[in-house]
Amino acid sequence: YSLTASDGTCSTVMSTTITVTNPTITGIGSTVCNPNTGTLSVNAFSPSTVNWYSTLTSTTSLASGSTYTLNSPVTTTVFAEASSVSSGSLFTNVSGTSAFLGEMFDVVAINPIEVTGFDVHLAVGSGTIEVWYRPGTHVGFSTSNTGWTLASSTNLVSNGVGTVTPVTNTISIQIPAGQTYGFYIVANTGPNVRYSSGTAVGNIITQNADLQILEGTTGNAYFNATTVPRAFNGTVKYNKIGCTSPRIPVTLTVSPQPTVNVTSSASIICVGQTATLTASGGSTYLWNTSSTNTSIAVSPSVNTSYTVIGTTNGCSNMAIITQSVSTCTGIDANLAFSNLINVYPNPSSGVITADFNFEGEKEVVITNSVGQIITTLKTKNTSEVIDLNKYAKGIYFVKVISNTNSANYRIVIQ
Repeated sequence: YSLTASDGTCSTVMSTTITVTNPTITGIGSTVCNPNTGTLSVNAFSPSTVNWYSTLTSTTSLASGSTYTLNSPVTTTVFAEASSVSSGSLFTNVSGTSAFLGEMFDVVAINPIEVTGFDVHLAVGSGTIEVWYRPGTHVGFSTSNTGWTLASSTNLVSNGVGTVTPVTNTISIQIPAGQTYGFYIVANTGPNVRYSSGTAVGNIITQNADLQILEGTTGNAYFNATTVPRAFNGTVKYNKIGCTSPRIPVTLTVSPQPTVNVTSSASIICVGQTATLTASGGSTYLWNTSSTNTSIAVSPSVNTSYTVIGTTNGCSNMAIITQSVSTCTGIDANLAFSNLINVYPNPSSGVITADFNFEGEKEVVITNSVGQIITTLKTKNTSEVIDLNKYAKGIYFVKVISNTNSANYRIVIQ
């Protein structure tokens, strides 16, 4: 903007520039596996404050700060907006000639502000100065710390009478527009707080476009302020909200964990045989054998467990399978008699054949692995086909009995 001023003969031009910036904010989502917790974040212009909301039009924020931790079993979108922050201060005076242990007074926010610290008129000395606050006026709450919160405790050396001493710049007390907060600045040890006489508690000492500082109460005992009216000497330092960015969506993407399964081509194999283990449910796999194939061939000599980790979209799950192994040999004490009998195939898919190289009646008894008889037959034939398909896969025992001898065999149904 330019201004030209003239007295009719001479003229001069003065100019000033107002810079307008559009607040910017960008979101950074997160992808997690269910169930899990993800952290969302934003990059915003500086200085600024960031608030998170559940919808585009919510008026109550979920949280504040450049990051937001969210736990959700499903993909969820929240919204972030950034507001610029500018610093300000409001000074009363340093005319006070008396000092007490502490002073209580009220601050009224005309616009939303964040009180960040105080400069205080102190007596000479060094020690600990505390800052307490409470939502609402201090009036009626000046003789107890009930309802008050300690904002800071600072060790300092007073700058002396007639000037102010910074107490703290690290507090953050948000006061919404139109709200009153009470403050208590008190010497736990060290220099007392200097004050001025007032006219009435609640009168305005000073104000600007953002806040008012009201007259309050002093006292010479800790949390026992009863002397009125008294005016705070010093400076209230604060931040205030400026421009606000657009509200942007930031998404926590929740990927389900895959359901991983593994199957074997044979529930039981004989020593020396090979089974094929096949995984399903994932996009990629990693076996405990270090293989990354969907299927692996195994030939264990004893019962052996195998694990596979399946991964889809960065989420993983594990499955375990135990491959059972049998020696697949007959168990017969009468070798001569057992040589007259042949039970095959072993292992079998469910149908076995028993050949008998001797005449006469014979009885066949088949039991499961826990000794329960599942079927019997008597025959005079030299060969019998036995169908075991209706029984579960596993290990079974076949006993062949003649008039004078018996023989036992172990078979595997797979």
